[in-house]
Amino acid sequence: MNLGKKISVPRDLMVEELNLLSNRGSIMFHERLKRVERFTLENIAQRHLSVRHLTVFTGLKST
Repeated sequence: MNLGKKISVPRDLMVEELNLLSNRGSIMFHERLKRVERFTLENIAQRHLSVRHLTVFTGLKST
């Protein structure tokens, strides 16, 4: 089965299309970015709280 030559799309064109909010793919991409950012911030905050808890209550410092 030969589907022909695979076309290559320049990276700047792909990035430009992802910045548009008019198509479903770019909307999903932006939603995913928001989830990743929220998860990262929550993870950092949780790690900070657990290190603080260990330091205050047990006198140990986590590595």
